[in-house]
Amino acid sequence: MQAQARRATVARRQCRERGEIAAGTIAPDSKARRIDAESGVTTVGPHRGDLAVRHAASGVMAAQCSTGEQKALLVAVLLAQARLQAKERAAAPVMLLDEVTAHLDAERRAALFAELMGLGVQAWLTGTERALFAELDGAAQFFGVANGMVAPQ
Repeated sequence: MQAQARRATVARRQCRERGEIAAGTIAPDSKARRIDAESGVTTVGPHRGDLAVRHAASGVMAAQCSTGEQKALLVAVLLAQARLQAKERAAAPVMLLDEVTAHLDAERRAALFAELMGLGVQAWLTGTERALFAELDGAAQFFGVANGMVAPQ
C-alpha cells in the first residue's frame, strides 16, 4: 500500500513538473491515463478530495447538522449542479431523486418542488408516502409499483 501511495505521489509530481496540473486537475489527454496505468492508481479526480459543506445560516459543518439539514444541503448541491448543467448545455438534465422528501419539512419540500418546476427538469422522485408529494398534484405524473408492476395513478 505504501509503495502504491509513493508511486501516486511521484506521478502527481511528474504531472506538475510537466505543467499538466492546473488548479488541481490534469489536462484531459492520454498522458494522465498513461501515468495512472504506470503507477497503478488514479492520480486525479473527484475521489482525491473531500467536499466540505457548511450550512450558511448557522455556520455549522454539514456533518454536525440534523438529518433534515444534511438532506437539504445535499439537495442544494444537486440543484446547483442541475442549474449549471442547464446553463452550460442549454438543456435541463434529468434528475433521479430517491426518497428525497423523506427528511424534508413542508417548507423545504415546497422549495424543492418549486425549484424543480422552475428548472424545467425531468425529475423522477421516489417515495413511500404519497402525501409528501401532494403539492405536485396536477403538475406531475404519478406512478405506483405493486406486485412487480408499474402503473399510472
